[in-house]
Amino acid sequence: MEATTPRLEGTFVQPSLVDKWETAQWEEHYDLLLEAGIDIMILQWTAMTPNGDFSYVGYDSAYAADHTTPNLRIRPNYVGSALEAAEKKGVKVFLGLNFADEWWSGSFRNDDWIDSQVKANNAMADELYNKYKRKYPNAFYGWYWSWEMYNDTNGDEKWWAKMLNKALSHFTSLDKSLPVLMSPFISGYLNKTPKETGLMWKSFFDLTNFRAGDIFCSQDSVGASGYKIDFIEQHVAEMKKAADTKPYVRFWINIENFSGKSGEGAAPLERVVRQMKMAEKYAEKLITFSYSHYYLSALKPNSYHEQYLKYLKGEGF
Repeated sequence: MEATTPRLEGTFVQPSLVDKWETAQWEEHYDLLLEAGIDIMILQWTAMTPNGDFSYVGYDSAYAADHTTPNLRIRPNYVGSALEAAEKKGVKVFLGLNFADEWWSGSFRNDDWIDSQVKANNAMADELYNKYKRKYPNAFYGWYWSWEMYNDTNGDEKWWAKMLNKALSHFTSLDKSLPVLMSPFISGYLNKTPKETGLMWKSFFDLTNFRAGDIFCSQDSVGASGYKIDFIEQHVAEMKKAADTKPYVRFWINIENFSGKSGEGAAPLERVVRQMKMAEKYAEKLITFSYSHYYLSALKPNSYHEQYLKYLKGEGF
């Protein structure tokens, strides 16, 4: 489809929606996404690793079996089915690796914690690459950094850069052609000014060993934080300036197509189009959290999907 612009090109998905799907269900979902012009899928995480041990993993992992919490939950076909269907349909997949909820309480300010999580990250990268890259060379497109950073101004960017640099070094040694995508957010709790946001991210870019092709993709935070679009634009403009200090890093924006801090429901398309029109001034690509969750009803179209198709065809909505 020759789509109206601006338009979405990628979507996130979380395991709770899809980790029991077989390949045929993924194919059906990808068909709906492709109908909407979306050919990038980001698996937000594929493991949960509280304090470096696995409580959940979305593929058959020997490392997880040796570093497990007492009640390890395994979805052995999650990653493989997503990639198999993507290879067939021409979809590009970014694989999220591990995440742990203690991130939100500031555990990243501890070297031992960083080392335990990066060790799990790197072991997963090795396993996933060896299992799937040769088998699905086109679908296996890159990595997603599941740890959600934000516009703090208390020096946390130094810890985040330290953690990310350890992973980037390993990703490079494994296959330097695979980009890393990250999607930080603009906090609704910290109330930082756009200038403070820009200075903090400039510091982060100074400290981080980004490679050519890595992707900095800010959430626009219109959904969760409830910011007005014109205020968000001021933050985005400053973040783009920070990213431009590393011109070989790509700058995308993640459109939030939901409403409310807990993602109570889908956002009206009229609002999402306004978000996209703001974001296209700065970003190379627009992706969303999440077309899969909010504009599709899992494996069948809903009214939001139908409205979006009309928009793409220039028929209004």
